[in-house]
Amino acid sequence: MGRILVAAELQTASSEAREQVIDALTTVSKYSKANEAGVHKYMICAPVDTSDTTTVWAIEEYADKHTLDSHMASDAVKDLIAFMTSSPVLAGAPTIRQLSFVDDSDFTKPEAAQQKDPFIVFADIEFSSGERDGTLNYWKGNVDSSKNESGTFVYALAKDEAKPDTLYTLGVYESEAYLWDTHVKSSAVQETMEKTKALRKELRVSKLQLRGGYVAKNS
Repeated sequence: MGRILVAAELQTASSEAREQVIDALTTVSKYSKANEAGVHKYMICAPVDTSDTTTVWAIEEYADKHTLDSHMASDAVKDLIAFMTSSPVLAGAPTIRQLSFVDDSDFTKPEAAQQKDPFIVFADIEFSSGERDGTLNYWKGNVDSSKNESGTFVYALAKDEAKPDTLYTLGVYESEAYLWDTHVKSSAVQETMEKTKALRKELRVSKLQLRGGYVAKNS
């Protein structure tokens, strides 16, 4: 198995609990950044929507399963799990998506490592049965086009083998305005929207702000 994208969505018990969870995750991210070369991303996020005061996301990229397993076995993660299980900070079990990258369908620019306040979008797109893979050429066109966008720092397509009709996308942009005014208006994105819209069953878009961790490491 190649690189792994983990997107964990946590519902905390209160706004105060969310800050505690963010602090705890930030401690882990600092450990990973300093000690785990194969943990390429560790983004701790909250929704842009300020009315949501309890959701936390952790979006992480691992070089391979061995790296993920080693990370989970680290003292830093053991301490995190102990904190979350011994303190009433979570409102329920986290939703954890462990995904594989679609071949030749992602990039992270060197500038990503310097981003402190980017606009992050994680999307779950469910297609009608059997239709997902037929749309990938359009989505790969988005990836290729986005490489030329100065304000698009990360773009990735991912999948879960247990959900053959769902595609996941991750985008990191310099701002929300850049997303709508430049990225979405590109001919590649417009074509993808036009050609795949009728095949979609459900679209869930999570708009996020970075609260801790790192988008990428300095190369």
